[in-house]
Amino acid sequence: MFGYVIVSTLTIIIIRHMTIDEALRHFKSGYEMCKKLDIAYTNLVRWKKQGFIPVKQQLRINEITGVNMPIDLDKDSIKFRLGIYD
Repeated sequence: MFGYVIVSTLTIIIIRHMTIDEALRHFKSGYEMCKKLDIAYTNLVRWKKQGFIPVKQQLRINEITGVNMPIDLDKDSIKFRLGIYD
């Protein structure tokens, strides 16, 4: 899903967000991703439970994979993207 931010009256930036599944597609396994990020596997389990990858780790994933995946700034942006309104 895409979100839109109007920067000026002439410019619209399309913002797309990184999901855990998108991040995992760039590694052979969750274990490999954790190993390359130098974090414990329990972090990945927590991210899945929370439904959010911390911004610092999202930036590291982009750096390690060389892919410019979109960044989620907070949990609310994920909920908005997924159409979850509580």
